[in-house]
Amino acid sequence: MNLEEHLKRQIAFSRATFGPGERRKGCCDHIRKEIDNEILPETVDEREASKEWVDVVILALDGLTRALIACGYSWETVPHIACRMIQQKQARNEQRDWPDWRTADPEKAIEHVRTPTAPEDARPCSTDAFLGAILKCRGTVDEIGALSYWHQGLWSAALSFLPEEARKPLEGGAA
Repeated sequence: MNLEEHLKRQIAFSRATFGPGERRKGCCDHIRKEIDNEILPETVDEREASKEWVDVVILALDGLTRALIACGYSWETVPHIACRMIQQKQARNEQRDWPDWRTADPEKAIEHVRTPTAPEDARPCSTDAFLGAILKCRGTVDEIGALSYWHQGLWSAALSFLPEEARKPLEGGAA
């Protein structure tokens, strides 16, 4: 299966069946119901739970693609962008430090070791100004990479994705 081709099909089905819009709360509500009612109950065996996890994956992908469309990306580019985001997030997770799983509570999340980020007031510009610059450069920069660094608080690295003419007003604190 090619994930990008699957997402094109899923986007079309989802819009026709559930309508347009981000539907963030609706997607999250459905995911919670799947987990609480179809995966976690003691009466659900592993085989049935594995089938229900597929529903969670499909719902999560629907939430992701709807969020990207709500950000202004065209539905034609969303499958590619979503796949790149998944690949980049996996690569980022592989680079993180994780506690030893053997010492973790098997019924609790294992979270990566948090590293401190720069204080919020160290940002060179507002998030809105940065997003505006990204949108102006759409198609000419690695938008996902830039946004990933921005949200990690690595502002200089995020700005380095932008061409100089888009970066200068932001670095000066303008906007």
